[in-house]
Amino acid sequence: MSGRAEVRWSRDGEHFVHATIDVPAFVRGLFAQHGDEIANLEVRRASLEDTYMALVYRQESGTGSAGRRRVRGGGRMNPALHAVRAGLRRGWTEFRHILVAPGEYIFDVFVAAVILIILYFLRDNAVDGTTLSLAALILPGVVGMLVAHNTAMAAAFVVASSARTEPCCGSRRRPTASSGTSQASSSGSR
Repeated sequence: MSGRAEVRWSRDGEHFVHATIDVPAFVRGLFAQHGDEIANLEVRRASLEDTYMALVYRQESGTGSAGRRRVRGGGRMNPALHAVRAGLRRGWTEFRHILVAPGEYIFDVFVAAVILIILYFLRDNAVDGTTLSLAALILPGVVGMLVAHNTAMAAAFVVASSARTEPCCGSRRRPTASSGTSQASSSGSR
């Protein structure tokens, strides 16, 4: 679906603007009617965002094709409310994924709980000679440690996942014979 385009032109020093869906037909008709009098012709097509917002508005307002059902509400679309709803839907989907695979998050929850417990017990201890809490002094180091750990784990994950899909160091596996012979015996028989 293409969105509306804006055609701008001037004729005899007067500027005009017209919105249309069929740009070629409109421009042809414009030149057929006014010919060489047309100057500064400019066509501005709808951006991807404009087209998306028009589609969403049509869907939510129920003004789409005749075969489509009318959506709940049926009024004008509020873009901010639409964004909030989409965000909440995405958050709910991510939360359900966490519940389905809790093993992936147990370590993160355990480490966060341990850190919070340690910081809680150190909150009243001050560093000698200052009013600075020991928990406040430890916190930047803990954050740095978590960043370093997560960076190392991400790098290890990338290496591990690429090792499953690509052979290492340029080695190539040769296909084995379908009769069940091993690679060594089939290469030694040549």
